[in-house]
Amino acid sequence: EFKNKNDQLVSLSDLEGNLVYIDVWASWCKPCIKEIEHSNKLQQKLNKYDIKFVNICIQTDSIKWLNLIKEKSFNGIQLFCKLEELTDFKKNYLIEGLPRYIILDKTGRIIDFNAKKPSDLTLEEDLIRLSTIK
Repeated sequence: EFKNKNDQLVSLSDLEGNLVYIDVWASWCKPCIKEIEHSNKLQQKLNKYDIKFVNICIQTDSIKWLNLIKEKSFNGIQLFCKLEELTDFKKNYLIEGLPRYIILDKTGRIIDFNAKKPSDLTLEEDLIRLSTIK
């Protein structure tokens, strides 16, 4: 559970029934920022599928987080990981570096903890295939 930009708590379990593509990023991470435009384009292409794009910002000041998602018009569900939540989150989702991309199946289980980045041309096909699995 993390808070979104409207200060509401969002749980990944709330997204069950959808394929979930998680982007773990930070405001200081240049490769992370570079992928935002690709992520936005991918989300537009795949908006008719049962795929939720969740962007979880870590190791960042909340003001910088809010400013960056506004500046970059970052689409998807925007969540913020507070410093006191970081250790458990990194351990539970096997996060060792940034950026990190994770795919959860429709039941919320991790099916890829080292998924392709949004700029990878084969990711779109993978997400479509995974989203159509019953």
